[in-house]
Amino acid sequence: MSRRSIHAHLLVAAGLLWGTLVSGGPGLAAPGGDPHSIDVYRSRPDGPKLFVFATLPDGKEGLFLVDTGADLSILSPSTARRLGLDQSRQTVRMSGLNHTTEVPLASLQGLTIAGHTLDEVRVAVGVPGIQDTFGDLPIDGLLGNNVWEHFVFDLNYATNTLTLRPPQASRIGRKSSPIHYDGGHVHTVVQFRSPTRDGVHTVRVAVDTGATGLILRGASGLGDEAGTTEGMETVLGLGSDPSNPGFGTLQRTRRLPLSSLHLGGRTLDVDFEARWLAFDQELGEDPLRVTGLLGYEALAHQRLVIDYRRRRLALKPARGADVHRSAHEAWLDLYASQPDRVDLTVFERAQLMTSTGRTREAVALLRTALSSLEASQARRARVSLAHLHRSLGEHAEALAVLSPLTPEQLLLHRELLPHIGALILADRRDEARQIAREAATAQRLHPDAWVALADAQLAFEHPEAAHEALLQAAEVSGNPDAFLLRRARVALASGDRNGALALLRRGVKLNPLDGKFLWFQASLAGPEDLPTVQADLDRILRRTHPSNRPLDFLAGTFSLLGETDKAMSLASEGLSRDCPKLDTDMARANCEAWYDALTASELPAAAERIQGALDASGPRGEYLDTDALIRFRQGDLERALHSATEAARMLPGDPYMMWQLDFLKARWKVATAQATVPERALEQVPE
Repeated sequence: MSRRSIHAHLLVAAGLLWGTLVSGGPGLAAPGGDPHSIDVYRSRPDGPKLFVFATLPDGKEGLFLVDTGADLSILSPSTARRLGLDQSRQTVRMSGLNHTTEVPLASLQGLTIAGHTLDEVRVAVGVPGIQDTFGDLPIDGLLGNNVWEHFVFDLNYATNTLTLRPPQASRIGRKSSPIHYDGGHVHTVVQFRSPTRDGVHTVRVAVDTGATGLILRGASGLGDEAGTTEGMETVLGLGSDPSNPGFGTLQRTRRLPLSSLHLGGRTLDVDFEARWLAFDQELGEDPLRVTGLLGYEALAHQRLVIDYRRRRLALKPARGADVHRSAHEAWLDLYASQPDRVDLTVFERAQLMTSTGRTREAVALLRTALSSLEASQARRARVSLAHLHRSLGEHAEALAVLSPLTPEQLLLHRELLPHIGALILADRRDEARQIAREAATAQRLHPDAWVALADAQLAFEHPEAAHEALLQAAEVSGNPDAFLLRRARVALASGDRNGALALLRRGVKLNPLDGKFLWFQASLAGPEDLPTVQADLDRILRRTHPSNRPLDFLAGTFSLLGETDKAMSLASEGLSRDCPKLDTDMARANCEAWYDALTASELPAAAERIQGALDASGPRGEYLDTDALIRFRQGDLERALHSATEAARMLPGDPYMMWQLDFLKARWKVATAQATVPERALEQVPE
């Protein structure tokens, strides 16, 4: 399972994860002392997930997600192993959106946070999807209500501070609302208005600092679908596999725009959508049932105060200037100043350096560590180094650092597909095919081994062999619809354009949120195929929420169909929705240039923007891909092919990048045959 998830709600806007203790245990000693405020950290300036440091029993600092939506705290497997926790006596049942599982329950003998020490904290360990990173951020777990219930919890979203007060010494104030706290979740009543529905609506929710907005669940008393949109969207949870479309990650939901919320003694003007999951399922007659979650979009820029003992909740204006504290920088600063209080592996330190723009330092750190690491860790370091070298455009160095690894070791570290792609792009096809064959022989039940062999066979212009290898990959993966984009690419290489179109249409049907399938379908379509493309385009518009559509590729498809007004309208929506929320000026420039490239509008300005982003950031695969499309639209085929080649070299395991490169190579060959390419450029064409 991906290491990207460390959240009890598994990166879902709706968490809906709770624990039920199978066997009981001792309670916690109530903390005393004075109120104390601590810093709250984020992975990016506007990141909805909040993290705090707490001291673990071994004296090391741990970084934890702040999660009032979880009744039970969770510890990452690596931290549990380091602390030597006994996980053999008790279990806890964890339930998510798509799955329920029973996991070990352990006990932390001492946790200090905000100047308060809890003698014992029960934690679940080994929850599926809960690893030791949140994206590229090392995490020790999450802290749920079995920690927060011992305090008055006072979280200021604007200043990013958390104050924990002893309950006997605090008063929450008159402007508050009652909560029901059952030892698990903080339930409260929320009233809301929608610009698309009349009246005030009331729902019972769990206040969840780990969720993203207002999430409604089940037949929540709102009645019919009036004022809502209905469509498919990705809902991850325990047991979901987001890598395979059609495997339970896409669900039909409703969305309802909101204009105001009332809770905690305040009415807030808001502008976001409530997500409504399982809207046709009855939740039963339990009067205390939770029909939703309330999270970040409602709480951002507010001050949330929960008095667990007195059963009150207040939402207050957040006083003070907005402050961003980077969790990545905090880890590195702590390591630099007090390394004895930090348990960070060399890989985690290198990743933190990379995330904060210190890639060269990360390379030097890993290079130095190679000689002292034991064999398996040294192999992992080589894989990390390969990624860093590629990100710097150092492709020969990336290949060289991986050369000692066997095909099976590359598979183990999920590096086989990028390495095969990199070898092919370096014109080392024989070596690529030999490694792929060895991997498929040694690991016949590993899908990536067969995919690698397919990529290598295609590089030798053996599409039939590549097709057979991909069918084998789909069979061993247990998903007949796996690897559709690669299979379409192989079909096209064999001259079966109709077969490629059929596979792309299958991708559109399975995952209407992945616009690449529609974009490539439209790019391949001849005049006789346009009605089919239009039908699939209309199907996507019917099956997706207006606010959740792949607006970039939809705009590009309408542009290819010659419907300029629709293309520009969708691009305008996308520019407003997608670009402003990006973290850096470079990312926003790339986003704006990408929309212009897809719609063939403002191309000189787009070329200037993307060049500025590349000059500021250095080579980046997604920026080079944008540049390739802009140059192609401008008729500069030589520059387009160069940028597409570099983009593929930086992301050699991405079939999308390979498809784009194939497309431009085909156009190059046509241009060459028509003698429209300068003679001096012919020698630069990649084979």
